[in-house]
Amino acid sequence: MKNYKRLAFIEGGLVLLLELSCPQLVAPIFGSSIYTWAILLCLAVLSLAIGYRIGGFLSNKNTGNHLLKKITLLFGVTQVALILGLISFKILNTSILLNDFFGLVLTVIFLQVLPLLCLGATTPMLIELASEKNKVIPGTIYSWSTFGGILFSLLTGFVLIPEIGLTGTYILALLLLSLIFIWLSFHYKLGKYKYVGASFFCVSALFFMLKQPLPSSEKFTVIDYQEGLNGQLLVGDYSYNKNVDRILFINRMGQTWVNKSNNFSTWSYPTLVTALGSMYKPNSNVLILGLGGGILAKNMRELARHRVDAVEFDKRIINIAYDHFQLPKFGVKVYHEDARLYLNKCEKKYDVIVFDAFKGEVVPSHLMSVEAFQRAKGCLNKNGVMILNFNGFVSGEEGKSGLALLNTLKSAGFFVDRIPTIENEESNRNMLYVAYLTKPKYEKITLKVNTADGVWNPVKTIIKNKPSNGSIIITDDFPLMEKLNYAAAKKWRESYYSNFSKKFQKEEHIPFIAN
Repeated sequence: MKNYKRLAFIEGGLVLLLELSCPQLVAPIFGSSIYTWAILLCLAVLSLAIGYRIGGFLSNKNTGNHLLKKITLLFGVTQVALILGLISFKILNTSILLNDFFGLVLTVIFLQVLPLLCLGATTPMLIELASEKNKVIPGTIYSWSTFGGILFSLLTGFVLIPEIGLTGTYILALLLLSLIFIWLSFHYKLGKYKYVGASFFCVSALFFMLKQPLPSSEKFTVIDYQEGLNGQLLVGDYSYNKNVDRILFINRMGQTWVNKSNNFSTWSYPTLVTALGSMYKPNSNVLILGLGGGILAKNMRELARHRVDAVEFDKRIINIAYDHFQLPKFGVKVYHEDARLYLNKCEKKYDVIVFDAFKGEVVPSHLMSVEAFQRAKGCLNKNGVMILNFNGFVSGEEGKSGLALLNTLKSAGFFVDRIPTIENEESNRNMLYVAYLTKPKYEKITLKVNTADGVWNPVKTIIKNKPSNGSIIITDDFPLMEKLNYAAAKKWRESYYSNFSKKFQKEEHIPFIAN
């Protein structure tokens, strides 16, 4: 009976390992939106459901050692699928031999769908064996499978992916499956199966030995690379036209982009937000929700000379801001927690609150609701402003999220000015939503920003807000921002994928994920 418990424990653990790892594997290509997660989760549950049905069918047709042989074969097929998945992903990851979508489908089939189908089939077969030989109730096997899922979930999220990476996690699963295959072959005297298991183990070990870190190239130098449940982080130096820029990518979406010679952002929005912050006298209190590389916090401290509090959910990003983007330790206090949690318990008053929280292309819905803005209003001085960095779309399907944001801010009791950044096209610019209770004194801006049209004057660029009867308002009970923002986020990701991720893969041979 103990053997069946062990097998159920490992089966449940491997199921959760694959379910947690696969979405992170495809995130640098297809993003980390709720839609990507939902599709992969549906495929995982469907695979398990089909596997349970197959396992039930095989349980009725076989007993005893015949059933044990079938279970051993299923573990073997799982290994074959994982090996093919690693090979297909390596091809997709490092070359253009496979069409992106077709290659991704193959990878998901081999790395998630087929393995989960096989693992799912073992559960009813183990129940049949345990009840046949020991009169054990089915719930016992299910409980051990669940215990395995709990333990492997914790190990996968907090140990395996951060320490050995995504492909390393899959290789470890392959090694574990090989050991189980060999153990079953010897323990139940299944003859030549043990030689097959030994072959699988050798292949797994070879994959592990051939595993390589993310490479650098002549133009792109990898400075830092990390994988985890919060996404892939990549810091690199990119050389072009005698310039060297340092970039922070989250799931291959640019989060911070600076010129290394002066450490200023190549994007205009951090400078413009800092200029807006300079309306207030030095040593005013500024709160920034979402740290990124820390450039905005650095500018607010060093250029506008304010006292800055910054909130960042991902500890890795905090370390990157200090280690690679020169975030000052004096005058900037960083809190490692969720921004909404910080707002909920905040008792401090601020003159400027900046919402700049993104995970790749995804905007967190729980920070974009009426209730979140009302909590922020309680932390804002009477003459203060909230500045929300958002996409620059105002029309079409892509503009729906911005319209909902505008109406949500109004519903929370704010007046709102929409100020576009100085980039020309909607798809390239950002939109700064300046929310206030008392009209901001834009004329008191002390930090002058030079543009092609002269000194930047936010008043001249304000977009007039048109009446929007019936527009959606985002609340905690209806957190619709990610759905509304899907078209805009997709356009952003497609642009980054074409101009940077795919470009670096083709021209600089920088794969999407370390092999």
